[in-house]
Amino acid sequence: MNIFFISIQATYSSASLSLFSNDVCLETALIGDARASSHLIPHLEALLKKHVLQLTDLAFIAVDQGPGAFTSLRVSLATVNGIAFGKRVPLVGVDGLDALGHDMVKLSAHASALFVSMLNAYNNDVYYAFYTSNNQVLTTVDRGVKKIEAVLADLSVHGATQPVIFAGNGAYLHRDMIYNTLGDGVRFVEPVVSTATSESIGTLAFKAYQETSEIGFKVKPTYMKTQYFAIRASTHQ
Repeated sequence: MNIFFISIQATYSSASLSLFSNDVCLETALIGDARASSHLIPHLEALLKKHVLQLTDLAFIAVDQGPGAFTSLRVSLATVNGIAFGKRVPLVGVDGLDALGHDMVKLSAHASALFVSMLNAYNNDVYYAFYTSNNQVLTTVDRGVKKIEAVLADLSVHGATQPVIFAGNGAYLHRDMIYNTLGDGVRFVEPVVSTATSESIGTLAFKAYQETSEIGFKVKPTYMKTQYFAIRASTHQ
């Protein structure tokens, strides 16, 4: 039996949607404009129509639930939560750092390394996760949000005896500092992977869907970092 589902990734400046049949990605549609996250529904409908499917044919919708750019995250989750409420399509949320780690392992030739997902959290903060890998299965070593200098200090200990492989827009933003701090053991995934792909979001979501019987109709965002405007608003109440 074919299980059809859509995976969605809304990034800082674009979005992508992938249609899956079981664990096979049939097609990925890219939305390459600054308001991409607000244009998800027409692209989703067009992708389904192209493959002669309707929303009600989907077993679930998968989505990156963060961490990431606050506005894109808020809009994409509001969109899928609205679909789930209106059409009763279940949702599967996927951690964006884990999906980025999955992309890294697929693209890397290193069997033994420390993999680092790193996303820009602004003001020299980064969302990060460190992983080890065994047969492309990731194990989390550490994760959180910190100043880039503090993350690199931690990596100086964790990655002392093995290559350290980076991906994510936070890593490319701080590339020079990373090289200067960690030295010759550093590698960056090429081609550039700035955020997790919708294909990796779908792959991890399908695995989660198979492993759990508790599929809900609402996904909550993983912010990790308090937004400045929220702090400002609370101080003026």
